[in-house]
Amino acid sequence: MLLWVILTFMVAVAVSGLTFSLMRRRDEGLVRETAKSILAAQLADVDSRLAAGDLSAGEAGSLKTEIRRRILAEAREPDSRGTPVAARALPWLAIGVAGCIALAATGLYAMLGRPDLAALAPVQAKAQSEVANPAQGRADIAAMIAKLEAKMRERPNDPEGWRLLGWSYLVTGRAADAAAAYTRAVALDPKNADYRSSEGEALVRAADGQVTPSALDAFHGALKVDPNDPRAKYYLAMYKDQTGDHDGAMTDWIALIRSAPPDAPWLPDVRHFVENVARQRGLNIAAKLPPEPVAPAKQGSR
Repeated sequence: MLLWVILTFMVAVAVSGLTFSLMRRRDEGLVRETAKSILAAQLADVDSRLAAGDLSAGEAGSLKTEIRRRILAEAREPDSRGTPVAARALPWLAIGVAGCIALAATGLYAMLGRPDLAALAPVQAKAQSEVANPAQGRADIAAMIAKLEAKMRERPNDPEGWRLLGWSYLVTGRAADAAAAYTRAVALDPKNADYRSSEGEALVRAADGQVTPSALDAFHGALKVDPNDPRAKYYLAMYKDQTGDHDGAMTDWIALIRSAPPDAPWLPDVRHFVENVARQRGLNIAAKLPPEPVAPAKQGSR
């Protein structure tokens, strides 16, 4: 498992390095490419922390859902930089480069590695200790974050840079630092609901899961900008639950689930959390929840 994680990390770094050379404006390119590297590396780090027992399955699932949501968000953000290749051609070129590297790396591992290693636990443990340094991946992530910190010292008025730095802190366990970074983003762009609700989430995590007055202000501020911000709604319901209004919290959580698009990346985790809470409290909420999406049947199945 760890070898596949290392392989994925190497592919992500290689793709980032090659595609980075396509960009002419180095100042903006550094933030975007650092973001890609951090996203890929942090997905691998979550897997390794889960395998090592540092995270529970629920915590790891939540982190990975958030990482994938940010990957989608990064992919949706327009890129206005000048490039030596036509803008429409860049995504296809990047996909081609990534595909070639992934195929080459996978082929090399198939020839030189041990794809069946996961089934051999004792051998795997020995191989991991001899072949890989588990601390190296985290050291690389720390180096990437340090580069982003240096860039923000040069460009302190970039709210999206502060958002990215805050998110990087958050998924690496530095919740207080994340809250401070998101606060900077909010100060620069107070009309961005995502910045405000992200600030609130970081404050909650810094307080060991308690929705503090400062976090409440952030969530209420997010809803003033965007009344449909799902993160703010989720944590405001959590505040109700923490202050004794369990019925009100459950009502709000169910309403959030019912209003969510079926493909919302956060929906499965929130639904699982709410169903667990209801089960623990002896509540039957099945009829109040929308049906879960059914996976399409495979062709040819009987």
